[in-house]
Amino acid sequence: AIEWSRITTKASLIGELKHAVKEIPKTTCSYIALFVHTIIYYGSNIVKQFKTSLHQRPNDVHCVLMSKYSKVPEWWYFVVFCLSFIVAAVTCQQGDLMPWYYLFLAIAIAFGWLLPIGIVEAIANVNLFSLTAVMLVGAILFHKNGLANLTFQAFASTTISQALILLFSFKFGHYMKIPSRTIFITQLMITILNAIIKYSITYHLLNTVPDICSTQNWTCPNSPTTPILFANLGKLP
Repeated sequence: AIEWSRITTKASLIGELKHAVKEIPKTTCSYIALFVHTIIYYGSNIVKQFKTSLHQRPNDVHCVLMSKYSKVPEWWYFVVFCLSFIVAAVTCQQGDLMPWYYLFLAIAIAFGWLLPIGIVEAIANVNLFSLTAVMLVGAILFHKNGLANLTFQAFASTTISQALILLFSFKFGHYMKIPSRTIFITQLMITILNAIIKYSITYHLLNTVPDICSTQNWTCPNSPTTPILFANLGKLP
């Protein structure tokens, strides 16, 4: 078990925390504007696209060509989602990371932000996703529990980023005329393989490299410290 001692008030950590706190008003306003903009300018088009299939777009040569391939059945996505959720829930609960039912909130946040953020990135090539909002929600839910906040942030942010990557892959395959089922299976295999390799390397390094992570000064290579700071604000001297 990890003992969350008092955070060392190093200048770098305090500076990082101040910067994150300053981002809260800007992040809140930007997300409100993003949602309003999406509803006003793209709301009707989103509803229309949900009701339209590739076979109903005769004026789009790409859709005409891609309609020759079999689409990915929706139950494939459903099965993958259910299995992933079960694995995540068991990991969170058995690993004492965070209560498993908070996964519903993390996924809901990712689902709500996916379309607005995806539309802006597709049009302007700008990713407006900010971890500050997720960390703030996690800090409210998991006060004085930095590990839970970090876990909550990981599931919410990773769900969005991986969904956008999958959409990009499908869009790339759409123009390259690669069957969507091939892309789906390939992405699934790569994701599983990537998770195994990353976990194995991380586990190996943590158990073989002395003092690679320090709980005294809250330092760890390539690991975010802001979620821990947010969750442990009450522990600052």
